[in-house]
Amino acid sequence: MTGLQLLGFIPFTKRKNFKAEALYNYLSENPRSALSRSLQSLYTAISLTKNLSTPKVLLLTSSEKQEGKSAIAVSFAISRALAGQKVIVLDCDIWLPSIHSSFNIKLSPGVIDILAGNCSIDDSIQHDLHSGVDIIPAGTSSNNPSDLLLSGDIAPIMQHLSEKYDLVIIDSPPALETHDARILARHVDTAIFVARFSKTRRATILKAIQSFPEYEKRIAGLLLNMVGNTSVKKSYTYGES
Repeated sequence: MTGLQLLGFIPFTKRKNFKAEALYNYLSENPRSALSRSLQSLYTAISLTKNLSTPKVLLLTSSEKQEGKSAIAVSFAISRALAGQKVIVLDCDIWLPSIHSSFNIKLSPGVIDILAGNCSIDDSIQHDLHSGVDIIPAGTSSNNPSDLLLSGDIAPIMQHLSEKYDLVIIDSPPALETHDARILARHVDTAIFVARFSKTRRATILKAIQSFPEYEKRIAGLLLNMVGNTSVKKSYTYGES
């Protein structure tokens, strides 16, 4: 056992296109699909788990690379926008950014540029016309991005955005790759820990979550990604898969 509550799962898909426009089209046209239902259930689970009737600032992390947290961040943001919320995604995976690619926007200005004092928060926000989601990409590369995060200047960014948006979603680096997720976790309402179903080892997950200070309070629970079709069908008794 990991000691974390299971928040739900994201079903495996053969879909190769995880661009925001394609995801928006799929989710808007298939509201009863397994993916749509899983994303809707995730929001409910987060709210119930931490008694957050309106979770504002949410961090997604994982143990290692290739567990799908960035794709989930984009999918979840689009799902909440379709539900009528005003949503923004911050790409704080500044070592290996990908959110800008999903939304087909420029890499900068972004988080690093804000922290370095080279642009304002509002000037770094880009808007996706298809989904209605706003994005702050990772920004210009830096030799010491973790030092910029550790400086504490990220807190005013979170505060500013939480006042403007219903939901702020932060894509962070994997917990075992850098200290960045632990730094960012200090400034969020709660965090989701993503693990790839049947691939990520339990010992690896335990090592990662226990690296968080007071992790029982900071992490809402575990989200299993890429769950096979058989498991999905067992979990749903109605609706489309």
